[in-house]
Amino acid sequence: MGRRKRSNSGDFDDQLERSWVKRSRGVGSGGNQAGSGVTAPETMRLSDEEKARRKADKKKRQKERKQSEKKALKQQQEEKKAEMEAEARRLEKKRERKRQERERKRAKENRTKVGGKGSSGGSGGDTGGEDSGNGWKELPMGIKFQDKSVGTGPRVEDRDRVRVSYVGRGGGDKGKVFDRSSDFSFKVGKGDVIKGWDIGVRGMRRGGTRVLLVPPKAGYGNRDIGAGKGATLWFQVHVKA
Repeated sequence: MGRRKRSNSGDFDDQLERSWVKRSRGVGSGGNQAGSGVTAPETMRLSDEEKARRKADKKKRQKERKQSEKKALKQQQEEKKAEMEAEARRLEKKRERKRQERERKRAKENRTKVGGKGSSGGSGGDTGGEDSGNGWKELPMGIKFQDKSVGTGPRVEDRDRVRVSYVGRGGGDKGKVFDRSSDFSFKVGKGDVIKGWDIGVRGMRRGGTRVLLVPPKAGYGNRDIGAGKGATLWFQVHVKA
């Protein structure tokens, strides 16, 4: 006798068929998945947890990668900044060397000008400057000088340190004394003193005495230092041996 026809998918004609269908669906007598001990909803929950964990791990890796990239970019920027600063220092040193070279060249030209003109008797006295009449000789920047006595020591060169005694007057040798010293030291050509001295003392022999007439542009400009604004300054300078 044949099996009866089922009226629906859940209608089984006997216990054997019902048991076979349960086994084919993987459901045991306890309603659990065969061999796993975990129900289907629990399996789905574990899968969702795994997905969430993987998603969190992915976000963590992305965050770490961004932090690493940001750190690398910052390091690159710092390295670039350091290179730029080093290049700026190198250029500044280069400019400073060129400036010093120009100053040395100018000083050499001034020494040549000071030492190449002047008295022609071969006496070894101080020389330099163009004769401007009345016994005065002229140097750059309108500075004038007269040698009262010629020293016997070495010539004063650029960058030499000298010790001097001096007196300064406003306008001329009869003017008001505004400054004096019996022992003053400075380095020639370094800007320690006014241009009138840096230029005017260069070329003197140690032990000599020189009178300088310094115009405002080589002195203190329009400042009043006791001799009047824009006054021409008169100095008598003795370079100690």
